[in-house]
Amino acid sequence: MTTAAQAADIDPVSWPGWVHPPGTVAVVTGAGSGIGQATAILAAQQGMKVAAWDVNLAGARRTVDRAGAASSIMPFLADVSDGAAVRSAMRATTEQMGVPTLLVNNAGPAALGTDLDFGQAVDAALGSVRHVTEAFLAAGPGPGASVVNISAVSGALPVPPVRDRKSTRLNSSHITI
Repeated sequence: MTTAAQAADIDPVSWPGWVHPPGTVAVVTGAGSGIGQATAILAAQQGMKVAAWDVNLAGARRTVDRAGAASSIMPFLADVSDGAAVRSAMRATTEQMGVPTLLVNNAGPAALGTDLDFGQAVDAALGSVRHVTEAFLAAGPGPGASVVNISAVSGALPVPPVRDRKSTRLNSSHITI
């Protein structure tokens, strides 16, 4: 019997709708699973070259596999909570794919099963958006570049024990750098 999670890994992902210049390079963080994986695959299906960043390189590679042999997705190891690792991933992305003009800040800390205090939650959720966005801007994306920050609506709900982490993730939707 196939579980819902297993079915989600084999079901096709498609959407007929983005318009972009040829050669557009997109960076998608958290591309090893979930929303990040779907975003990376859909962007590649629209003809974009996609840098699939994830803290779990095996997950990013699964995204490439799921997209198929003809996809333009490349996996990159990137711990978005570490500024030096982000700068290294951005250097590798620009060297191997070109300068990105689209950034999808999707990665964030796990909501459950972590013992982050408030400061750690802020660093993990908001610091990661800052690290990646600053590296993206430093790469010189040029006119027409876009940054998309994905945040958790559940962050508005004060439910312990993840209240601090969730509130910081919600606030990532309000960041301007």
